[in-house]
Amino acid sequence: MDLNDKFAFFAAVPKPTIKPVLFANGNTTYVRTITIGERDTVFGQSEDGQSATAKLLLASVCNATGTRIFDEEDLDQLATLPVDFIEPVATAALELNGLKKDGTEDVEAPAKNSESDPS
Repeated sequence: MDLNDKFAFFAAVPKPTIKPVLFANGNTTYVRTITIGERDTVFGQSEDGQSATAKLLLASVCNATGTRIFDEEDLDQLATLPVDFIEPVATAALELNGLKKDGTEDVEAPAKNSESDPS
């Protein structure tokens, strides 16, 4: 398929990838791939004093169908979570989105969305 117009281009975008993350206590949550806009919000130049990790969780933690479970009002509470508790979720979100901890793209990571169902 030639993606030579914007309608074909946007129609070809795959659905977000959703990955389960198992906590040590047996509970499960999910992370999803984030958009370019969400990535820029998480890691872009910001003077709002908000935690980049909290913003990453806001953008990527979701339910099993891919719907985000946190909103902007949760940022302060997310920033209070213990690192050892949330690190597996943050790491999974970074890896799923092909990012390093500083928000730059991980050029050695394989294309994460290539296995997604494009329908």
